[in-house]
Amino acid sequence: MFTSTFKIGSLLGFPIRIAWSWLLIFALVLIMFGRQLFPEKCPDAGPGTIWTMAVATTVIYFLSLLAHELGHALAARSRGIHVRSVELFLFGGVARMVGYSRRPDDEFVISAAGPLVTLALTMIFAVVALVLWATTPWPTAPSLAAVLTGAMTWPNAPGLVAMYSSLFNLGLLIFNLIPGYPLDGGRVAQSILWQLTGRRGLAAGIVTGTGYCLAAALAAFGLYELIGRPPHWSWTSGLLGISLAVFLAWTARSNYRAARMLERVALMVAAQALDADIRTLPAALPVAQVRETAFADEAVPVAIVLDADGRATAAVANDGSAWPPASATVSDIALPLAENHRVPQNAPLLDVLFHLASAPNAWLVVENEAGLYLGTLTQASLREAFERR
Repeated sequence: MFTSTFKIGSLLGFPIRIAWSWLLIFALVLIMFGRQLFPEKCPDAGPGTIWTMAVATTVIYFLSLLAHELGHALAARSRGIHVRSVELFLFGGVARMVGYSRRPDDEFVISAAGPLVTLALTMIFAVVALVLWATTPWPTAPSLAAVLTGAMTWPNAPGLVAMYSSLFNLGLLIFNLIPGYPLDGGRVAQSILWQLTGRRGLAAGIVTGTGYCLAAALAAFGLYELIGRPPHWSWTSGLLGISLAVFLAWTARSNYRAARMLERVALMVAAQALDADIRTLPAALPVAQVRETAFADEAVPVAIVLDADGRATAAVANDGSAWPPASATVSDIALPLAENHRVPQNAPLLDVLFHLASAPNAWLVVENEAGLYLGTLTQASLREAFERR
């Protein structure tokens, strides 16, 4: 339920996807505003006005989350990291990146971009609320205590929408800046610790511990809501608290393992991740023999064509397309190799990850210093190399 998504469009070049689970949160927020908060704050407003305010505030909630994640996505793009999509799901959102930050400053900029967008939205909506507050003719001036506790009614509906929009973004900002995985504050803290210690894995371990503490606190809150309070809305907040705790703990653990893996992979080069299943073909080989020679395993994505000197000149993709008559040869179906399909044998494997993300196909030819073919690197061989480390 968390991972099943559907596309609603594209923005700034990023596909925008929504998880079905996020619709549940959207509905809960809409009901909370329409049946509880706005009727209390605007008792004189009719149902039409109340639900218009509720819909407007819920849509702003959606757009604020989207803007937060777009901040991450734009920062990642500026650092050369491809972003596959921006997604919203039950517990927030994520910019799905293809690749990883290679330096602490990349991690810092990408992680801080989302909170900076949220800070800007908090201030914008706060200014709008204050302007509407100042220009609204109040029947009775609210006391300071009423303002601080929220125990007052608003005669200005747009001002109330702006106030709650500012408060939502402020809450999102404060929560996200907690220095624990997988929150943005944890990633910012990791980038700083990574810069200070020079060890990505150690920095990730520290903020993962903080993330576990946060998850434990949320689980305790959820249990209290379920057990220690009278059942009203408490069962909803209790279940959400426990679910969020489990999600944070699981994500923190996954991120820590990824950081440790990246620290080890940073010591590897392209020649250490070659795919042993990739075959080479002579240009004169009949097409009829290609399948049994190179593609006996249907999962093998490509075969490489070599010239007489041992240089990779072309490739035959195992893409399921129609094959020519048996009288044809490999040279009739092979496609020339582009330069962005080649990497040197000593290329750092982290750089290869970025190269692979931008390549038209999910494989790269690895060559030695003389330009001779050494082997082919694929997504499958990368995974195997990571597991070996």
